[in-house]
Amino acid sequence: MKALFLTLSLTLLLEFSQGVSAFESKTAKPSNNGLEIMQSAEAHNQGWHDSQGNLTMTLINRHGETRIRKIHSMAREATVTDHASEGEQRLMVFLYPPEIRGTSMLSYSHKDRDDEQWLYIPALKKVRRIAARNRNNAFMGSEFSYEDIVGETIEKYHYQWLRDESYQDQPCFVIEAEAIDPKASGYSKRILWIDQIKFRTLKIEYFDQKEQPLKILTFNHYQCYLSHFWRAELMEMHNLQNDNRTLLQWSELELYTGLNHNDFSQRALKQE
Repeated sequence: MKALFLTLSLTLLLEFSQGVSAFESKTAKPSNNGLEIMQSAEAHNQGWHDSQGNLTMTLINRHGETRIRKIHSMAREATVTDHASEGEQRLMVFLYPPEIRGTSMLSYSHKDRDDEQWLYIPALKKVRRIAARNRNNAFMGSEFSYEDIVGETIEKYHYQWLRDESYQDQPCFVIEAEAIDPKASGYSKRILWIDQIKFRTLKIEYFDQKEQPLKILTFNHYQCYLSHFWRAELMEMHNLQNDNRTLLQWSELELYTGLNHNDFSQRALKQE
Protein backbone atom coordinates (compact mmCIF):
# COMPACT_ATOMS: atom_id res chain seq x y z
CA MET A 1 0.00 0.00 0.00
CA LYS A 2 -0.57 6.26 6.46
CA ALA A 3 -1.08 7.17 2.16
CA LEU A 4 0.65 7.62 2.01
CA PHE A 5 3.55 10.50 3.84
CA LEU A 6 11.66 17.92 4.48
CA THR A 7 13.93 19.22 6.26
CA LEU A 8 17.42 17.88 6.93
CA SER A 9 20.74 19.52 7.43
CA LEU A 10 23.06 19.38 4.42
CA THR A 11 25.45 17.20 6.36
CA LEU A 12 22.79 14.61 7.21
CA LEU A 13 21.49 14.56 3.65
CA LEU A 14 24.97 13.94 2.25
CA GLU A 15 25.58 11.16 4.75
CA PHE A 16 22.28 9.59 3.79
CA SER A 17 23.01 9.78 0.06
CA GLN A 18 26.46 8.28 0.50
CA GLY A 19 25.03 5.50 2.62
CA VAL A 20 22.52 4.33 0.01
CA SER A 21 24.99 2.64 -2.33
CA ALA A 22 26.77 1.01 0.59
CA PHE A 23 23.47 -0.28 1.94
CA GLU A 24 22.42 -1.73 -1.40
CA SER A 25 25.78 -3.41 -1.95
CA LYS A 26 25.55 -5.14 1.44
CA THR A 27 21.95 -6.28 0.89
CA ALA A 28 22.14 -9.70 -0.71
CA LYS A 29 19.45 -10.68 -3.17
CA PRO A 30 16.95 -12.81 -1.23
CA SER A 31 16.28 -16.42 -2.05
CA ASN A 32 12.89 -17.52 -3.34
CA ASN A 33 11.57 -17.42 0.21
CA GLY A 34 8.55 -15.20 0.74
CA LEU A 35 9.51 -14.05 4.23
CA GLU A 36 13.09 -13.21 3.21
CA ILE A 37 11.82 -11.14 0.29
CA MET A 38 9.43 -9.20 2.53
CA GLN A 39 12.19 -8.67 5.09
CA SER A 40 14.41 -7.26 2.34
CA ALA A 41 11.60 -4.95 1.22
CA GLU A 42 11.19 -3.76 4.81
CA ALA A 43 14.95 -3.20 5.19
CA HIS A 44 15.07 -1.10 2.01
CA ASN A 45 12.45 1.23 3.46
CA GLN A 46 13.86 1.77 6.96
CA GLY A 47 15.08 5.14 8.19
CA TRP A 48 12.44 7.58 6.86
CA HIS A 49 11.50 8.54 10.46
CA ASP A 50 8.23 10.35 9.70
CA SER A 51 6.21 11.79 6.84
CA GLN A 52 3.31 14.09 6.18
CA GLY A 53 1.43 15.36 3.18
CA ASN A 54 -1.97 15.86 1.63
CA LEU A 55 -4.17 13.24 0.01
CA THR A 56 -6.98 13.71 -2.47
CA MET A 57 -9.40 10.80 -2.20
CA THR A 58 -11.67 10.32 -5.21
CA LEU A 59 -14.58 7.92 -4.83
CA ILE A 60 -15.86 6.63 -8.18
CA ASN A 61 -18.95 4.42 -8.30
CA ARG A 62 -19.78 1.91 -11.02
CA HIS A 63 -21.71 4.58 -12.94
CA GLY A 64 -18.73 6.93 -13.06
CA GLU A 65 -20.11 9.38 -10.48
CA THR A 66 -17.42 10.90 -8.27
CA ARG A 67 -17.04 12.38 -4.80
CA ILE A 68 -13.92 14.18 -3.61
CA ARG A 69 -12.41 14.17 -0.14
CA LYS A 70 -9.22 15.87 1.05
CA ILE A 71 -7.06 14.55 3.88
CA HIS A 72 -3.95 15.57 5.75
CA SER A 73 -1.99 12.42 6.52
CA MET A 74 0.92 11.91 8.92
CA ALA A 75 2.94 8.81 9.73
CA ARG A 76 5.77 7.94 12.09
CA GLU A 77 8.17 5.04 11.76
CA ALA A 78 8.91 2.86 14.78
CA THR A 79 12.25 4.04 16.21
CA VAL A 80 14.93 2.46 18.37
CA THR A 81 13.48 4.27 21.39
CA ASP A 82 10.13 2.50 20.98
CA HIS A 83 9.27 -0.88 22.41
CA ALA A 84 10.52 -3.63 20.10
CA SER A 85 6.97 -4.82 19.42
CA GLU A 86 5.69 -1.43 18.26
CA GLY A 87 5.12 -0.55 14.61
CA GLU A 88 4.11 2.53 12.64
CA GLN A 89 1.73 5.22 13.81
CA ARG A 90 -0.61 7.01 11.40
CA LEU A 91 -3.00 9.95 11.72
CA MET A 92 -5.42 10.99 8.97
CA VAL A 93 -7.50 14.17 9.29
CA PHE A 94 -10.28 15.00 6.82
CA LEU A 95 -10.24 18.60 5.57
CA TYR A 96 -13.02 18.47 2.94
CA PRO A 97 -15.97 18.32 2.38
CA PRO A 98 -17.22 20.58 5.19
CA GLU A 99 -19.68 18.03 6.60
CA ILE A 100 -16.85 15.68 7.59
CA ARG A 101 -14.11 18.24 8.24
CA GLY A 102 -12.20 17.36 11.41
CA THR A 103 -13.08 13.66 11.28
CA SER A 104 -9.84 11.83 11.97
CA MET A 105 -8.44 8.36 12.42
CA LEU A 106 -5.44 7.26 14.46
CA SER A 107 -3.76 3.89 13.88
CA TYR A 108 -1.09 2.05 15.85
CA SER A 109 0.36 -1.10 14.33
CA HIS A 110 1.85 -3.74 16.63
CA LYS A 111 4.04 -6.73 15.88
CA ASP A 112 2.81 -9.05 18.61
CA ARG A 113 -0.83 -8.13 19.24
CA ASP A 114 -3.88 -6.62 17.54
CA ASP A 115 -3.40 -3.26 15.90
CA GLU A 116 -5.27 -0.35 17.46
CA GLN A 117 -7.42 2.24 15.68
CA TRP A 118 -9.55 5.12 16.89
CA LEU A 119 -12.01 7.32 14.99
CA TYR A 120 -12.91 10.85 16.09
CA ILE A 121 -16.21 12.30 14.84
CA PRO A 122 -16.49 16.07 15.57
CA ALA A 123 -20.30 16.13 15.59
CA LEU A 124 -20.31 13.68 18.48
CA LYS A 125 -17.10 15.02 20.06
CA LYS A 126 -16.20 11.46 20.90
CA VAL A 127 -13.34 9.13 20.15
CA ARG A 128 -14.57 5.68 19.13
CA ARG A 129 -12.27 2.69 19.23
CA ILE A 130 -12.60 0.52 16.13
CA ALA A 131 -13.12 -3.09 17.17
CA ALA A 132 -10.93 -5.73 15.51
CA ARG A 133 -14.03 -7.42 14.08
CA ASN A 134 -14.92 -4.20 12.21
CA ARG A 135 -11.52 -3.66 10.56
CA ASN A 136 -12.80 -5.06 7.26
CA ASN A 137 -15.49 -2.34 7.07
CA ALA A 138 -15.17 0.40 4.46
CA PHE A 139 -13.06 3.37 5.55
CA MET A 140 -15.19 6.52 5.21
CA GLY A 141 -17.20 5.07 2.32
CA SER A 142 -14.11 4.22 0.24
CA GLU A 143 -12.97 0.90 -1.21
CA PHE A 144 -10.18 0.85 1.38
CA SER A 145 -10.97 -0.93 4.63
CA TYR A 146 -9.75 0.11 8.07
CA GLU A 147 -7.39 -2.86 7.87
CA ASP A 148 -5.84 -1.48 4.66
CA ILE A 149 -4.89 1.77 6.37
CA VAL A 150 -2.59 0.10 8.91
CA GLY A 151 0.95 -0.49 7.66
CA GLU A 152 2.21 -3.96 6.74
CA THR A 153 3.51 -5.82 9.81
CA ILE A 154 5.40 -8.79 8.45
CA GLU A 155 5.46 -10.61 11.80
CA LYS A 156 1.69 -11.22 11.42
CA TYR A 157 1.74 -13.05 8.10
CA HIS A 158 2.86 -16.25 6.46
CA TYR A 159 4.57 -15.40 3.17
CA GLN A 160 5.11 -17.76 0.25
CA TRP A 161 7.01 -17.01 -2.94
CA LEU A 162 4.85 -18.07 -5.88
CA ARG A 163 6.88 -17.09 -8.94
CA ASP A 164 8.90 -14.41 -10.68
CA GLU A 165 6.86 -12.38 -13.13
CA SER A 166 7.08 -9.12 -15.09
CA TYR A 167 4.58 -6.39 -14.23
CA GLN A 168 4.65 -2.94 -15.83
CA ASP A 169 7.92 -3.98 -17.49
CA GLN A 170 9.46 -4.57 -14.05
CA PRO A 171 10.78 -7.96 -12.91
CA CYS A 172 8.81 -8.81 -9.78
CA PHE A 173 8.60 -11.32 -6.97
CA VAL A 174 5.01 -12.56 -6.64
CA ILE A 175 4.31 -13.27 -2.97
CA GLU A 176 1.25 -14.76 -1.28
CA ALA A 177 0.43 -13.44 2.20
CA GLU A 178 -1.92 -15.09 4.68
CA ALA A 179 -2.58 -13.83 8.20
CA ILE A 180 -1.12 -16.08 10.89
CA ASP A 181 -4.33 -15.47 12.85
CA PRO A 182 -7.15 -15.77 10.27
CA LYS A 183 -9.53 -13.93 12.61
CA ALA A 184 -7.26 -10.87 12.51
CA SER A 185 -7.87 -10.19 8.82
CA GLY A 186 -10.88 -9.69 6.59
CA TYR A 187 -9.01 -11.37 3.74
CA SER A 188 -8.31 -15.04 3.15
CA LYS A 189 -5.08 -14.02 1.39
CA ARG A 190 -3.33 -11.27 -0.53
CA ILE A 191 -0.96 -11.57 -3.49
CA LEU A 192 1.74 -8.91 -3.80
CA TRP A 193 3.94 -7.92 -6.74
CA ILE A 194 7.27 -6.60 -5.38
CA ASP A 195 9.77 -5.25 -7.88
CA GLN A 196 13.11 -7.04 -7.71
CA ILE A 197 15.31 -3.94 -8.07
CA LYS A 198 13.97 -1.37 -5.60
CA PHE A 199 11.59 -3.63 -3.62
CA ARG A 200 8.60 -1.36 -4.28
CA THR A 201 5.09 -2.79 -4.08
CA LEU A 202 3.48 -2.43 -7.52
CA LYS A 203 0.22 -4.34 -7.10
CA ILE A 204 -1.78 -6.20 -4.45
CA GLU A 205 -4.69 -8.55 -5.11
CA TYR A 206 -7.11 -9.19 -2.23
CA PHE A 207 -9.30 -12.27 -1.78
CA ASP A 208 -12.40 -12.47 0.43
CA GLN A 209 -13.07 -15.14 3.04
CA LYS A 210 -14.55 -17.40 0.36
CA GLU A 211 -11.21 -17.07 -1.48
CA GLN A 212 -12.87 -15.16 -4.31
CA PRO A 213 -11.11 -12.14 -5.92
CA LEU A 214 -12.25 -9.03 -4.07
CA LYS A 215 -10.04 -6.01 -4.82
CA ILE A 216 -6.93 -4.92 -6.70
CA LEU A 217 -4.68 -2.12 -5.46
CA THR A 218 -2.19 -0.61 -7.92
CA PHE A 219 0.66 1.81 -7.17
CA ASN A 220 1.70 4.34 -9.82
CA HIS A 221 4.06 7.28 -10.44
CA TYR A 222 6.69 6.38 -7.87
CA GLN A 223 8.95 9.25 -6.76
CA CYS A 224 12.23 9.02 -4.85
CA TYR A 225 12.67 11.07 -1.65
CA LEU A 226 15.95 11.78 0.12
CA SER A 227 17.79 9.80 -2.57
CA HIS A 228 16.47 6.51 -1.17
CA PHE A 229 12.79 6.25 -0.23
CA TRP A 230 10.25 5.45 -2.94
CA ARG A 231 6.64 6.60 -2.61
CA ALA A 232 3.77 6.11 -5.08
CA GLU A 233 2.05 9.38 -5.90
CA LEU A 234 -1.13 7.62 -7.04
CA MET A 235 -2.88 4.52 -5.69
CA GLU A 236 -6.05 2.99 -7.07
CA MET A 237 -8.22 0.44 -5.26
CA HIS A 238 -10.67 -1.34 -7.58
CA ASN A 239 -13.39 -3.41 -5.98
CA LEU A 240 -14.02 -6.29 -8.39
CA GLN A 241 -17.30 -7.28 -6.78
CA ASN A 242 -19.11 -3.91 -6.98
CA ASP A 243 -16.94 -2.21 -9.65
CA ASN A 244 -16.37 0.87 -7.46
CA ARG A 245 -12.95 2.54 -7.36
CA THR A 246 -11.08 4.79 -4.94
CA LEU A 247 -8.10 6.89 -5.98
CA LEU A 248 -5.59 8.29 -3.49
CA GLN A 249 -3.24 10.96 -4.83
CA TRP A 250 -0.43 12.53 -2.79
CA SER A 251 0.65 16.16 -2.90
CA GLU A 252 3.20 18.09 -0.83
CA LEU A 253 4.58 14.88 0.63
CA GLU A 254 7.64 15.36 2.86
CA LEU A 255 9.76 12.94 4.88
CA TYR A 256 11.74 13.54 8.06
CA THR A 257 9.66 16.52 9.21
CA GLY A 258 10.32 16.12 12.95
CA LEU A 259 7.07 14.51 14.11
CA ASN A 260 7.21 12.63 17.42
CA HIS A 261 5.04 10.31 19.49
CA ASN A 262 3.02 13.22 20.93
CA ASP A 263 1.79 14.06 17.44
CA PHE A 264 0.02 10.69 17.39
CA SER A 265 -1.79 10.79 20.72
CA GLN A 266 -5.55 10.69 21.21
CA ARG A 267 -5.31 14.38 22.11
CA ALA A 268 -3.88 15.06 18.64
CA LEU A 269 -6.74 12.99 17.19
CA LYS A 270 -9.29 15.48 18.54
CA GLN A 271 -7.63 18.65 17.22
CA GLU A 272 -9.80 20.19 14.49
